[in-house]
Amino acid sequence: MRVLLISANKVTAPYPVNPIGLEYVAGIIAHEHEVRVVDVLANEGLASIQEECLGFMPDVIGVSIRNVDAADPAVPDEFVDGYVALVAAIRAVTGVPVILGGSGYSIFPDELLAATGADFGVVGEGEWLVDVLRSLGSGSDVAKIPVVHIQGGTPPLPMAWHGRIERLADPERTVQSHYAAQSGILNIQTKRGCPHRCAYCTYPRLEGRFTRRLSPGDVGAEARCLQDNGAKFLFVVDSTFNTDPEHNLAVAEAFIRHGLSIPWGAFFAPIPAGPGYYRRLVESGLTHVEFGTESLSDPVLGRLMKPYRFCDVIQSHREAQASGAWVAHYIMCGGPGETEETLSQTLDGLEELENTVFFFSCGVRIYPHTPLHEIAVREGQIQAGDNLLKPVFYEPDGLPVAAIAERVRTAARGRSNWIIGTGDIRVQRLVRMMYKRGEVGPLWHRLIG
Repeated sequence: MRVLLISANKVTAPYPVNPIGLEYVAGIIAHEHEVRVVDVLANEGLASIQEECLGFMPDVIGVSIRNVDAADPAVPDEFVDGYVALVAAIRAVTGVPVILGGSGYSIFPDELLAATGADFGVVGEGEWLVDVLRSLGSGSDVAKIPVVHIQGGTPPLPMAWHGRIERLADPERTVQSHYAAQSGILNIQTKRGCPHRCAYCTYPRLEGRFTRRLSPGDVGAEARCLQDNGAKFLFVVDSTFNTDPEHNLAVAEAFIRHGLSIPWGAFFAPIPAGPGYYRRLVESGLTHVEFGTESLSDPVLGRLMKPYRFCDVIQSHREAQASGAWVAHYIMCGGPGETEETLSQTLDGLEELENTVFFFSCGVRIYPHTPLHEIAVREGQIQAGDNLLKPVFYEPDGLPVAAIAERVRTAARGRSNWIIGTGDIRVQRLVRMMYKRGEVGPLWHRLIG
């Protein structure tokens, strides 16, 4: 079959993101089918996507939905209307089956299938599409595949993919060249699954709680391939990179062995790693450490089900900085147990983290099938069956999200390294200008005074 995979993502802040998930899907199905990856951003709109449909003449079209909204109460950006328009544009030029997938779809399968009118969807990891294509080719009933969701049916649970994980890295059949030219950033994955149980997070449901490691040698070879394809910076998209330090170090050795010469970054949990860990990663090219810190109040960290406390954040920060890496922290204000006092603990505690950047999220989006969802139901903030496709944010008792945001804005005034959300228009324009001048990578380190 001829299979067209379309990334529907249109978000460019803080920087445009290459659709890595579709490239892994394409890598598996390319052994049996002719496949091409395109996206709405790189192809500059729906008319261009229609041209791709007419030119490539696919037998099947897969649409990947990454996010359903900005997950920020201050930025009421909801993306569903764009996905509805994309499917309608596809339907206007071809009658082939349209299949939904991606993380956003897998969180809201019923709602998005109904809204878009697509034929059916694949819940969970997209590599299962290879089974769908075999079923379509043989004329058997795709609804019998455990990860397939059809309108009117009960959405299945996501299932971890235990087959080979292989990426299509051909610039002629992907959009890698576009993203390499935009920000210089391409992305890479070293493992799937997350053993943490953070209250708000959807990763354990989407990828499972058990870690599935990619071969360090394969990761190193893929990284070198991306570098040869024009990448100037690699970002590791693992939910949390340092859940497996031994594997991390093996990946770093593979980067060195394969001659990777470009910098890279990743998301880390602020869990102390011990002597030499960050330094060895830096020797392999690590330059940007992004900690998912969320709070500096131990009671709030406990309610968020985090596996660390404030003292661990301080130690991890110092370990990473001592290695020579740039460090940033993501702070999530407004979770369960947040009070005026705990918010003060966080804002005051930030003063102990020097030479860094803070990214603030004021308000915690409630997603189905998370511990936070259960908490919100118990507290009567939502009903168990509520449709959460339109974003709903957790409200701490006696502390409105709007008041939290105002307090953070006041504390951030005059501090260029305190960024709320994705930054204001001025910050976003500055980032675009720097990319046009040829600078590459995340660029947030430029905000450190």
